[in-house]
Amino acid sequence: PEVILSLFHLIQLDLPNARLEILTADPAAALLEIAALPEEERGRISVRNAPQGEMPAAVRSADLGFNFRHPALSTKGVCPIKTGEYLLSGVPILGNKGVGDLDSHLAQSEGCYLMRDFSEESKKKAAKWFTHTIWPQRTQLAGQLRQIGLSHFDIAQTVQNYADCIHYGAVATVRHARQPYQNGVRPVADSKLNPMHR
Repeated sequence: PEVILSLFHLIQLDLPNARLEILTADPAAALLEIAALPEEERGRISVRNAPQGEMPAAVRSADLGFNFRHPALSTKGVCPIKTGEYLLSGVPILGNKGVGDLDSHLAQSEGCYLMRDFSEESKKKAAKWFTHTIWPQRTQLAGQLRQIGLSHFDIAQTVQNYADCIHYGAVATVRHARQPYQNGVRPVADSKLNPMHR
C-alpha cells in the first residue's frame, strides 16, 4: 500500500483530479493505511470489498492496474493472477521487475511499465510514464493489451502451461530416479528447462 499511495500522490501532481479505488478483501486494513494521509488526499481514495460478480466491471473501468511484489527467490516462479485480469480487460499495468516471467511478457507493450526498484526516482519515472504516456492514449492501448493477455493468459494457453509443467516434473523425477548416487548423494534433477518460458 505504501508504494501505491506514494505513486498516487505523484500522479496527482500532474493529474489533480485523479482518483484511487482500492479493491480489497480487507477494507479495514486499507483504511488504516490511508488514515495518516491529508484529508484532501484521503477524499480522493475509495476503499471497498467488491463482490466477485462486480470485479470484472470494476477492473475494466480502471485506467491503471497496480501489480507489485517484492522480488525474492519465491517470486521467481509466480505470475500474479491480476496480471492476466488487467491485460485481458485492456488495463495498463504498473508493476515491478523480477516477478516470474512478467519482465518478458510485459516488455511487449508501452502499456506496461515495470519499475526496477521502489526508490523515489523509480516512482517518479513510473508516475511520469502514466501521466505522459498512458493517460493521453489509454483507450488506444486497450486492444494491444488484450492481445498480450490472450497470447499469455487465455484458458488454452494456461492449460498447456500446466500440462508442460506436469510433464516436466514427471520427466525430471524419472531422470532424478535413474541417476546413480555419488558419494552417497543423488544429484539434483536438471532444472534448466522451464516450460513456463516460451
